[in-house]
Amino acid sequence: MTSLSNPTPSSSPSIHLNPLQSIDLRRDQKPMAIADETSETSKQFEDCYLKASGGFVMVLSMEQDIVFVSQNVSSFLGISQVDLLGQNLMDISHPCDHSEIRELFTAKLMTERKSFFFRMKCVSSKGRGINTKSSSFKVLHTVGRFIKMGESSNEDFTFIALATPIPHPVDIEIPLGTFTFLSKHSLDMKYTYADDRMEEFMGYKREDLIGRSLFEFHHAQDYKNIERAFKGLFTKGQFDTGQYRFLAQGGGYVWVSTQATVIYNEKNGKPQSVVCVNYVIRSKYDHFPVCCSLNDKTANAARSQTVPRPLLDMFSKPGFLNAL
Repeated sequence: MTSLSNPTPSSSPSIHLNPLQSIDLRRDQKPMAIADETSETSKQFEDCYLKASGGFVMVLSMEQDIVFVSQNVSSFLGISQVDLLGQNLMDISHPCDHSEIRELFTAKLMTERKSFFFRMKCVSSKGRGINTKSSSFKVLHTVGRFIKMGESSNEDFTFIALATPIPHPVDIEIPLGTFTFLSKHSLDMKYTYADDRMEEFMGYKREDLIGRSLFEFHHAQDYKNIERAFKGLFTKGQFDTGQYRFLAQGGGYVWVSTQATVIYNEKNGKPQSVVCVNYVIRSKYDHFPVCCSLNDKTANAARSQTVPRPLLDMFSKPGFLNAL
């Protein structure tokens, strides 16, 4: 009997599907029919698309079985396409993320775009099986939607998604991009290091930030998204905030996206700091577009560069990590 971990050339035919012709994961549009034959041009486009996206395509049944995964998955997880096909997501994801995954697959609004984070098994040594003792977990930002396969109302949905691993700071290439800067924080998210580029983008010198909380600098309207992101960070170890407004020195704001990673002590395995890789999405805006639905208190909070106290208080309490 041939092992899945070490298939022979004769027993393991080449597997190649064309998921990128069936659906565009980045846009709200219906899937196109899968072409019978894949031209060389479209295959090159697929390879470039996957490389540019920084992730891999994954298709799941309603029972959370992996019915397709793109071939480039091995470059992110160290696990081959053949080893993943047919696996149940619950068997290769972190147990603490199972309730979140089940909730996704039992949601009533199947047509909406879904975005969530979960931890999936990975191996550091190529050629090892998925159940090796040396396997660990990697946080994946997964974006996709449920697609009804067939015209019958009784047909099951299939979840088609793009899964993008959040890179660890040690794996990020140096020098950083033009619109990228680093910051380091204590566990209550106070700055312990600030990149000199922050003065160029936001107007803050390093001494203006050291000892102050990250939560003092985001726009009041982004409060809920920031709270959700950093609760997820201390639960899973990594998180991507998505776009939010970072308040600039002297007024205005800059659109920023942050990938945050908890750094653990090598000796005792306890969390000791947070490293953030920040990407400037849009340059400085000089005025706040305050919505008419905002009350005066919230609008004044945005203009005065303050945030609601509950978020600052929550991360300042001793032992707040144990409550997450």
